[in-house]
Amino acid sequence: MEHILFICNEYPPSNHGGIGSFTKDLSEALVENNFKVSVIGFYNKNVLDLKKRETIERINNVTIYRNRYINYFKNNKINNILNRIQLYNKIKKIHQKDKLSLIEAPEFGGWILKKLKNVPLITRLHSSSTFINVELNKKYSKFLYFLEKRQLNNSDYIISVSNYVAQRTLDIFNINKPYTIIYNAVKDNVFRVVEKENTQSKLVNGDYILFVGTINPLKGVEQLIKSMINVWQKYPDIKLVLAGKDNKIINGQLYKKYLLSLIPGTKKKNVIFTGHINREKQLYPLIKNAKLCCMPSYVEAFSIAPLEAMAFGKAVIYSKYHSGPEIINDGYNGLLCDPMNINDISSKIELLLSNDNLRKTIEFNARKTINDKFSYNKWIKENIDFYTKVIKNEI
Repeated sequence: MEHILFICNEYPPSNHGGIGSFTKDLSEALVENNFKVSVIGFYNKNVLDLKKRETIERINNVTIYRNRYINYFKNNKINNILNRIQLYNKIKKIHQKDKLSLIEAPEFGGWILKKLKNVPLITRLHSSSTFINVELNKKYSKFLYFLEKRQLNNSDYIISVSNYVAQRTLDIFNINKPYTIIYNAVKDNVFRVVEKENTQSKLVNGDYILFVGTINPLKGVEQLIKSMINVWQKYPDIKLVLAGKDNKIINGQLYKKYLLSLIPGTKKKNVIFTGHINREKQLYPLIKNAKLCCMPSYVEAFSIAPLEAMAFGKAVIYSKYHSGPEIINDGYNGLLCDPMNINDISSKIELLLSNDNLRKTIEFNARKTINDKFSYNKWIKENIDFYTKVIKNEI
């Protein structure tokens, strides 16, 4: 049985984002297709407060090695290197115990300092720290740039979740390597169960617009809240639900507290922060019952969140930048907005709220797009085919 190891520092159940959900879905699918799968990661306290240095779990036949992030020194660079050395040593032990067929890691943070001999290394581009900062015209860490570039250079194969991210990442790091595009996808069996049971969300009543994602500046949450001030002038009762982990600290202040300060006093009751919630039991019913979804991210590799909403047949407003046009054909299966333009966001929201025929047409086309282009079965097959060729050295 072929043994695949994933590097993931936020594997559920923990405080996780898209990479955690992605790794869980892919790991469990591989197990169902007769692969052996292990996952290893180092966890910060804000992700998962581990009491022991290492815990080993088995969830749905996936073996998860969770390690406490080592933070011994005041110098974060030393801690970074030390954790990566520990990761390498632990991977070696796993390999000695149960031979690995390949290793896959995201590029973010460049966790692979050195690859194991005779074990293929795949780096999947989700969006690196350097990539994000360059996209936002911000100063980036030269140290993280070094780590991320080192991993990319050491990689035998590169997969990207979008063509945009692949081209920009390789350009930023001045690397000339071939890559394979495998778009993200979403499960449809969970959606059918939610719909069959007619599950209602217990978190909110009434009509609401839903945002799904980590509550941080990169996701355009501030602009979305400001745009709602315009929307409330015509639709005073509509609510905004922000579903995602909301413990981001910026300049010593909880970002959520800053966002709350932007909301007029009379409308604070119209905005609901759910915090981190269970994906299947709480998030999916929220998506199912939303009036529409709006996710005006500034930077996104290829988010699963809009795909999940589209799979439920929801009209999605997404960013016209980064990989947005690779998911949404503006006006056909969703709407694209300028995440830096509050009036553009609010006008797109008002358009969908006021035009039932347009919204229903987009909802139909959204679900069709998922079935045709981003289906779970297609995604699994593409990944398995790629892994099989790597293992057999046919690429």
